[in-house]
Amino acid sequence: MHRREALVLLWLASAGACVSHRNFSPRENQNGAGPTGRPAAVYTIAQGDARGEVRLWSAGADVVDADGASILELHLGFELENTGQQVLQLAVETLQCEEVVISEQKQPPCAPVRVVGAPAAAPGTTGRFEAWFRPGPGGPRDLESFAVRFRVDGPQGEVLQQVVPFVPYVPGGSRYDDPWYWRSGIGFGFYGRYRRW
Repeated sequence: MHRREALVLLWLASAGACVSHRNFSPRENQNGAGPTGRPAAVYTIAQGDARGEVRLWSAGADVVDADGASILELHLGFELENTGQQVLQLAVETLQCEEVVISEQKQPPCAPVRVVGAPAAAPGTTGRFEAWFRPGPGGPRDLESFAVRFRVDGPQGEVLQQVVPFVPYVPGGSRYDDPWYWRSGIGFGFYGRYRRW
């Protein structure tokens, strides 16, 4: 193999790695941020003695290797902040990804394949919880939109239920200053400025 062929193969491999991720943001109540600065939807809990907030964000979609196959995986994060006097609990058994559209085809709802963290928050604390879904066939660029259904319970039952729609992330300001925008796509550098295709 000649040097030029090796360089082309290396470039193609790195370009393929760049497009294996897609970021998403909430389509409503985007008035907060996750712990890494990702856009988050924020919902207030104010029912009886139950007080607090839920913040929900997407850490994006990736292709992962599972049992030798490449599978689309979607990563979501939750923060449950408890400012009341009762324990609050994210009802993991009701958590689902729905209204999934992949390559213009609606997919069936799906439950998380993996959950990590603390879905409960005692009074005066914040619980952080992450969930991964496998919404259907295709790659990150094929995933067009989805919604997340969740419920928060207190000792007397449900205190919040919400369906949060998500769409592909589009930067609001300068693309050059936006770290979430640059994680996906192919870019070339020239004197410190970048051009995205």
